[in-house]
Amino acid sequence: LGTEMYFVVYGTADVLVGDLQNWPVANIYSGQFFGEMALLGKDRRNAFVRAATDMDLLVLTKLHLDKDLPNGTRRFAHHLVHQV
Repeated sequence: LGTEMYFVVYGTADVLVGDLQNWPVANIYSGQFFGEMALLGKDRRNAFVRAATDMDLLVLTKLHLDKDLPNGTRRFAHHLVHQV
């Protein structure tokens, strides 16, 4: 299960599914984020993200999310993640 999600401040990353030797299926750029489905949805991660360039990231941990986000808002976020 995911315990963190990441916000890309600077840089580019490749999204890989399955084996890390596979070709990227998507890219993540500055201003985007990843890891939200595992963090908010309580699902296992279904992809790998690998830096394609140097990156600066901001991290939101499950500990901070649970502490700072009211239960009703967390349930709403969980519902939104499963609708995507």
